[in-house]
Amino acid sequence: MIVIDPRYTDTAAGREDEWLPIRPGTDAALVAGIAWVLINENLVDQPFLDKYCVGYDEKTLPADAPKNGHYKAYILGEGDDKTAKTPQWASQITGIPVDRIIKLAREIGTAKPAYICQGWGRNARQTAS
Repeated sequence: MIVIDPRYTDTAAGREDEWLPIRPGTDAALVAGIAWVLINENLVDQPFLDKYCVGYDEKTLPADAPKNGHYKAYILGEGDDKTAKTPQWASQITGIPVDRIIKLAREIGTAKPAYICQGWGRNARQTAS
């Protein structure tokens, strides 16, 4: 179990395999950096995304959506902001080292099944991060 939390709290209380401290409010940047690795290393479950997700890529966008208005374009830097959400980008924001973001993404992408549990942090802030 990997705990990602700015503080070492009772959530893990020594039961975790690893604690990754993250800057408060930067969870979304970490997720984006992980997504960049998953996409670039072809670790996404494309059939699942094609079947169940709207807006992941160009082919799953609604017909009236703007070109490159999908999640994959946003992550790869092909969207409006033209910023690739690389592990280097995420590391500068989150404080988590680049190599650990890459390793975490690979662990998630190769685990069968993978389980991610979001905790109180998303519920505790207006920005949901």
